[in-house]
Amino acid sequence: MIENAVVTIVITTYNHEAYIAQCVESVLAQKTDFSFDVIVIDDCSTDGTAAVLDDLLARHPGQLTVRRPPANRNDHHDFGAALDESRSRYLAMLDGDDYWTSPTKLQKQVDVLDQHPSYAVCCHAVEPINADGSPSTVRYERRRPHYSRDDLWSACFIHTASAVFRRDAFDTLPAWYYESVAGDWELFLLLTVRGDVRFFEERMSAYRVHDGGLWSGLDSRRQARQVHDFYRHQARAWGRSFRTNRAAVLSRAVTLAFRYGEAKDTARAWRWLAEAIVRCAVHRPGAHGPTRLEVRRLVTWQLRSDRDRLLRSLGRIQPARRRDR
Repeated sequence: MIENAVVTIVITTYNHEAYIAQCVESVLAQKTDFSFDVIVIDDCSTDGTAAVLDDLLARHPGQLTVRRPPANRNDHHDFGAALDESRSRYLAMLDGDDYWTSPTKLQKQVDVLDQHPSYAVCCHAVEPINADGSPSTVRYERRRPHYSRDDLWSACFIHTASAVFRRDAFDTLPAWYYESVAGDWELFLLLTVRGDVRFFEERMSAYRVHDGGLWSGLDSRRQARQVHDFYRHQARAWGRSFRTNRAAVLSRAVTLAFRYGEAKDTARAWRWLAEAIVRCAVHRPGAHGPTRLEVRRLVTWQLRSDRDRLLRSLGRIQPARRRDR
């Protein structure tokens, strides 16, 4: 490990033989006026990832550390231990199938955090790509420059590869973090105890959308289930702070209604839509979280989806034919 590093970058990888070299080299290519430390956690990959990492160690002596747990964990233990052990001023993280696209990414984000103590996290837009590196058809909406925890409870708009955050935002990670179902999302929420989120529209990393991704590899039903489990865990972890937060509980209802709607789970979609409608009627939404207009649009979308499904089942609507380009 590098002494007096200003930033520690933690890369987690599992079976990323085709991607890990590009990932690590994009980090080592950063141009900064400070030192940084790179830790790669290989969760006992069964492909050639270990060999690629050995080659990187040989080609870049002293510039990175590779940790290999004794067995595949598929949890947050080793990642959390690396964060707890770090004494750097800032932390960054990256999944082994993604990479940074700007050599000045770290410098720009550290400069912002140095100049603005009120921000706990600095993040940016990402470039979605396919497994082969070609541009993905996935598109993300534009974001505002400033966000708080109430906004983050609505959706995890912070991509892992985009975040740089303050080490002093936590002493040690709480025990509940290691039981989390969406580790990055829950970590970002924890960080907002220290301050707010600064977002850049500049795209400085690539996010690979492919079947092997931890999130993009899930179908819509499993994504909905995972989001449901996330909110259930948040309600337990934060207790009254979550239950009494209007933005949090309204966001939960709207997000789950949308996710279950995408998964075509009509009963659960309408169960959460009903809660969203009631909460909008009882409480006037504030500056954070979904608005009444967004809830109305979600109801309209769900009604049309149900109508089209019904007509399709009756043979009134033919399934859309795929057109080759």
